[in-house]
Amino acid sequence: MGYRPRVGTDTEARTYGGAVLNGSDQVVKLFEFPPTADGAKWTTVPSHRMAVDEDGASIILESGNDPNSSIVTIAESGQIRVLPLATVKGARYHDWFFAKGVVAELYQFAGDKPPVPTKIDTFDLVTGRKIGTKTLRPAGFSIACFLGDEFSMLAHSAHVEKSRGLAPAALRLVTVKLE
Repeated sequence: MGYRPRVGTDTEARTYGGAVLNGSDQVVKLFEFPPTADGAKWTTVPSHRMAVDEDGASIILESGNDPNSSIVTIAESGQIRVLPLATVKGARYHDWFFAKGVVAELYQFAGDKPPVPTKIDTFDLVTGRKIGTKTLRPAGFSIACFLGDEFSMLAHSAHVEKSRGLAPAALRLVTVKLE
């Protein structure tokens, strides 16, 4: 997926789309994302994460200044399904993660300063329906993987007391349960 045309600096003229490839990396179908209901164009969220299942490849796209977010699923045929999400408005920080059957939005508001907990809204990947809200307590590491009810992160062993015998440059896996 990406923008076409690839040359030029007029971002308003860019159309976001992509291609479905077969196992030999040959183009099966080109597609473009249709405009939003109000005629705006879609852009990707900064994380660019995707999920793949039997329904196709799913990605989060957004439009507008206080973004309207949607789950967009591209089937093998190139057919596009757009499911609007009832996301929070006014957050200064958004990040998206996929797990089996769900997508999660992490967010913080402008007045929130670390180490406050990060809120996480989860949405059903098939219907776009909001499932619930959970909290991720500060762990001090960059999030690596969303596992549905917990996040895993890589951490430097320099954060661990020396009695464990780990080299300071070693990495360890930290898993944090959502509340």
